[in-house]
Amino acid sequence: MLIAAVLALVASAQAQVARLSPVSLGPVTFTVTNADLAAAQGCPGCIVIAQDPGPGVVFDVRRQNPNRVYVLDVVLDGWTPAGGPTLEVQLTVTSVDGRTTYLQTGWTEVTEGATALFDQNQANQARVRVTASYRLRLGGDETAGTFTSPVTYWIRGTTQTATHATQVGLPTFLAIRWAGTPSSGSATLRFEYAALPMTYLDAVGSGTPLGPTSADFARLEVSTNHPSGYTVTVLATPLDAPIGADSVAPRLTIAGGAADGRRFVSTGPTDGFVTLATPDDFGLIVDGTETPGAYRIELTYVATRNP
Repeated sequence: MLIAAVLALVASAQAQVARLSPVSLGPVTFTVTNADLAAAQGCPGCIVIAQDPGPGVVFDVRRQNPNRVYVLDVVLDGWTPAGGPTLEVQLTVTSVDGRTTYLQTGWTEVTEGATALFDQNQANQARVRVTASYRLRLGGDETAGTFTSPVTYWIRGTTQTATHATQVGLPTFLAIRWAGTPSSGSATLRFEYAALPMTYLDAVGSGTPLGPTSADFARLEVSTNHPSGYTVTVLATPLDAPIGADSVAPRLTIAGGAADGRRFVSTGPTDGFVTLATPDDFGLIVDGTETPGAYRIELTYVATRNP
């Protein structure tokens, strides 16, 4: 009986450290645009998105025992589906009437493990009002979808909690680009062999495709956060050829296969931009029957989201 009485007293004392009283519990929502994701691709971790306008998250903390220091923790219950973005919170601690600010915390990542935000010694008042501000920090590799999770504030060691819903909508992002391309946005690949007849004849004899002699791009890249990935289809269109000559477009290769109709396919999102091809991946098959002169081919890359 004595042990039970002591335990009851301890539990009662813990319960009286502080009390949480909700004033407004959201929900907290975020709307992310394609432009936001594109910016994050160029600078992972640099782009932050503020929460949408709304009722916000506000609650009061009332100190119950001046001799016991309370600690306010925050915890993310877990994104549904898994793999949600990085959520950060900043608290502003004021008087209940909002006229006096006692504390503003730094931006803190909200994780599935409890994280301390402040304690009684940092805002030593009988009662304070806490206003939470949220933001997302984009890494550029977030998967598209709608992510939800409760966020819970907790007076450590007690049953005093306040929970609100959080929802983030991430659009599908798909981009293809030339890395190292001039500002015009077009890229040029050249096979200049008029002054290299022996190299041309060696390629005819060996059956080895000729490689490009110059290029004004470093690589072709694609990025998507689409859960099912992307398909990039290459279209080779003949533009110019010597009079009476057939186009060499059917002989242009990428990575050992015909360029026209070539498809690059992924089965899931990429981790930022990934390389599809470099100049060294292109080739031109010759057999010695080609009419001397200039040929021009236009390559178009069509990127689509997989079903």
